[in-house]
Amino acid sequence: MTIRSFASKARDVPLLLLLLSWPAGAQDGAYSLSAAVEAVLRRSPGVQGATLRVREAAAALREVQGKSLPELSVNGAFTRGDQPVYA
Repeated sequence: MTIRSFASKARDVPLLLLLLSWPAGAQDGAYSLSAAVEAVLRRSPGVQGATLRVREAAAALREVQGKSLPELSVNGAFTRGDQPVYA
């Protein structure tokens, strides 16, 4: 596989750009492919947007589930006075 054919795939471009711009001396210069892929996915706007949409959907689900639960309200009063009450 040539670099030209690798770069022509739109889904591989962010990974290629990250790998080419990765600092050579950071962390003793040792990077694994899985660490590079993880870094790309962490910084990818598409992945970040999808993560936020998942969180939004989960929050909406909790809201709907909360509305289906019964509501309970309690009200009370207490009065204290010096005069005794005779019934």
